Amino acid sequence: MQPSAIAKKLLDFAHAAGEYALKQQGKIDFSCSAYKSASVVDTITKIDLELTRRFHKFARENFAKIDYFIIDEETTETRSADPVARMMEHEYTFVLDPLDGTLPYSAGLPNWVVSIGVFKGIKPVAGVAFAPALDFLVYADDKKAYSIERGRKTEIKKGRCATPPILLTNFQPSAVPNKNYDSDKMFALNFYSAILSLMYVATGKVAAYRFKAYFWDMAGALTALHHAGVEMRGLKSGKLFDPRSDLLPTLRIKENFIASLPEDYKYIKSVVG
Repeated sequence: MQPSAIAKKLLDFAHAAGEYALKQQGKIDFSCSAYKSASVVDTITKIDLELTRRFHKFARENFAKIDYFIIDEETTETRSADPVARMMEHEYTFVLDPLDGTLPYSAGLPNWVVSIGVFKGIKPVAGVAFAPALDFLVYADDKKAYSIERGRKTEIKKGRCATPPILLTNFQPSAVPNKNYDSDKMFALNFYSAILSLMYVATGKVAAYRFKAYFWDMAGALTALHHAGVEMRGLKSGKLFDPRSDLLPTLRIKENFIASLPEDYKYIKSVVG
């Protein structure tokens, strides 16, 4: 099965999973629940696990004829061995984050995403990331990438007319500025969702994203980022991201990374480094 056919099937799952999570979010009584209270955490954990269960079932039903491996945030046994080595042993690997952005989700906010990345070996070849509450979707295969926002479909490709004046970070924005930071040229935001932030970089809405996250927090956007000409380089090392050397056994990346166009990397590094 080609990556384009896999991506089309994953679109169906992402839409169904996103609508399910959106419906469940609407059932949470936020008026009487503090952020990350026991009741809210328990509810979100159940939603995470249910979406994970649904994806495993979906994969069995739709990808039975291919050799695949699944890495997901909720299935802890995928972290106990060497997941990257196992990726090399299978034809395809699906990297699932059923609910990226649990903080905003738990607060009743819209900036959360259902994300699935597809890899052939360690190379990203397809991905779907869907933010249902924002009506924002990014999907890609090995040939093309698109975004759909409020019904408008746009191809994601290299090149843009200007650098957007927004830097995203998974740190507190107040901790980012240094002597090279000019608020007249760029300002920092934190959306508390790695995938959503990378979706905005891929679609050219923001200049860059500085982050340190887990593999599943970014996997669904990597193919689209490639089509957009965006690179992920280490903040200190300056090296391009490589799962073989940049992931800990827990699948957390080893250093802070910057996702940006190559021509913007030096400036972004000077601001956040």
